[in-house]
Amino acid sequence: MKIIYTTLIFLGLFVATLSAQEVSKQLNEAGAAYDAGNLQETRMALQQAIHELDMAIGNEILKALPSTLHNMPIDQEKDNVSSAGDLGLFISRRYAAPENDHYISIEIIGDSPMISGVNALLSLPVFVGDRNQKRVRLGSRRALLQKNEGQDGIHSWDVQVPMGSTLLTFSLRGDMDEKKVTDLAGSLPLDQIERLTR
Repeated sequence: MKIIYTTLIFLGLFVATLSAQEVSKQLNEAGAAYDAGNLQETRMALQQAIHELDMAIGNEILKALPSTLHNMPIDQEKDNVSSAGDLGLFISRRYAAPENDHYISIEIIGDSPMISGVNALLSLPVFVGDRNQKRVRLGSRRALLQKNEGQDGIHSWDVQVPMGSTLLTFSLRGDMDEKKVTDLAGSLPLDQIERLTR
């Protein structure tokens, strides 16, 4: 019982910060269901509240991302925020150059199943293997950089940044060097994203 009320209080405080009315409604329903002894309804209402919180967090992260990256505007139709219960939060944004097929995409996955693999690669004392894959720093953060050679001669890059249990993947297709790619990935509000996804 103490855990339920502690969870309700924590979520309630977080709700006040995000001012999400739907979350407050779900928390009230969870409290009423718990008081009535209906644990199944309590669980469902809490899960719905967490879903609503994930959606609010995702929208806050989208607001924090820049409106353009490397002179590429947001492709609004590709913005996506979703939450799948225990699977966590998924956020994606795409920036596209209208004059060619170059793009930048950002994917943020909460509770990512790939996080342990990326962290394992980043913690190896010696990094041997694919010459197109290496560890890089984005400020104080470690990240995994991978360069892919396109059949059309245009390179694509992936930068994977672990942040707790969240994995941010910055993907770019275009003719850029490694420094420009890491500078662009490092220009994202990584600290803010990590704070919001904890």
